[in-house]
Amino acid sequence: MNELPYNDIDTRILEYLEGQLPPNQEAALLEEIRQDPVLQNRLEQFRQLYKVMASSQEPSVPSGLADGFNQMLENEMRESPGLSTGRSIIAWRTAAVLLLLAALSVGTLWFRQHQVHEQELAQIRSEMEKTRAIILSMIGDQQSPSQRMQGVQVAMKQDPSDLELKQVLLQTLNEDPNSNVRLAALEALGKLHQNQGIAEELVKSLPLQKDPVVQIALIRLLVQWKEKEVKPALEEIIRSQETIRPVKDEAYSGLLKLS
Repeated sequence: MNELPYNDIDTRILEYLEGQLPPNQEAALLEEIRQDPVLQNRLEQFRQLYKVMASSQEPSVPSGLADGFNQMLENEMRESPGLSTGRSIIAWRTAAVLLLLAALSVGTLWFRQHQVHEQELAQIRSEMEKTRAIILSMIGDQQSPSQRMQGVQVAMKQDPSDLELKQVLLQTLNEDPNSNVRLAALEALGKLHQNQGIAEELVKSLPLQKDPVVQIALIRLLVQWKEKEVKPALEEIIRSQETIRPVKDEAYSGLLKLS
């Protein structure tokens, strides 16, 4: 740390606030400050901190920094043997104030950066909410299968932990009148294998599917995931007189793979 010269402007400001600056130097200092807006701001900063610093005859700083200040003060007093105790306290307080001002500057910078970060997060959340609203509107468009398809495709790119979107996709898979839309919903849900409960929901969905293309796609996905809980549903498909041969064959192949 650089040694603190006693003719430094910060030292003189502290001596002025302590009432220990000689009258002629005080007048010169005030004139210097009057002509310099930067020094005026500096004086105001010192005044705001002065009450804290003046409350103790032996100012303290955090333990991790005290050693550095002690060393600085020892160096200054060693090089200036005639330095008075009062002026040594001034030096100490000046150093402590400078440190505190630096800390405040860093804190202010951190706060501003944090504030900007929070504003950015708020903006991102707002955009996500808008995107979700658009997706839900598109998927819910009963007049346009193509719009619902696009809505499902956009949903694939969203946060996989979004429970509302997951429920909408499941509802689309189970209830949408268009087979292509249901297949798109299944594709989107197929990307959520790690999502808790999704496999169980797809197992429940299989008996609800009547379109052979959707049935086969769902069977293949659950077998790929090695979901043995689907075996009763596969057995029911094989037994059903309404099930067409390709779907029965897929169900039978799935049972063999899960055995």
